Amino acid sequence: MSAIEIRPIKKPVHIRVSGNKIVLPEPLRQQIDQHWQQLVKDNPRLHNGEAFTVVTVDEANEKINIELAETDYAHYLYSYQVGGLGEFTVRIIHSATLVITEDNKMIFGAMGEHTSRPGVIQCCGGGIDHNDITDGIVDIEHNTVKELTEELDLNPYDKNLVVDFSPAYLKTGGPTGKMTLVYVLRLKLSGAQFLQHYEHFVKELKGNHQEPEFGRIFCIDMDKKTIEAFIGGHEDKLNEYMPVLLRAAGALI
Repeated sequence: MSAIEIRPIKKPVHIRVSGNKIVLPEPLRQQIDQHWQQLVKDNPRLHNGEAFTVVTVDEANEKINIELAETDYAHYLYSYQVGGLGEFTVRIIHSATLVITEDNKMIFGAMGEHTSRPGVIQCCGGGIDHNDITDGIVDIEHNTVKELTEELDLNPYDKNLVVDFSPAYLKTGGPTGKMTLVYVLRLKLSGAQFLQHYEHFVKELKGNHQEPEFGRIFCIDMDKKTIEAFIGGHEDKLNEYMPVLLRAAGALI
């Protein structure tokens, strides 16, 4: 297992899907299916859609070129929750957006009880699906914008709300070697104003008999003391990229 590393993005990230699908040995497929059936029994809202695993990363030239192969969400969750898959470990790449308010507060949340990862603290973001792919090329910004809209009701292209929206960090390493492409979204709203906006969004969702992805929203100061206290108090619930990302963000001010 390699150490978790996060670094500023200094050249374009180009992601493509190879067109190949992961073929699992039948005994392993059966184990994964049994695990999935138990997950669905516990949470009937789960859906076994597509997932993509990194097969090659090439940083030799002017771009970071990443190639993916397709598998499914059941395989990914088994890989993440059970592990021990060796060459069949799923190494995803996913989006995340660190939202920063005009008064230098960071916005992220804890996943709701109805999700596949209840209580996990992470930034707005998600995995790639077929809607993010055109002619084999992954538009991860499309994925990022979709997640911001669905999870926080934020349009990153709305100049009335947003100062800047751009890719900032690439996280690598960790227990499964998954990669996180982190965007930073800077708002023209204060932390208090964002929380009012989000509260209104949640009321609308519940009025339509929907549940927000986040069960809880955090709005914390970017200073190093606050960040370290937060990490220390929530370490067992933080998505693996969160400590390094929060510390990197804290170094900006």
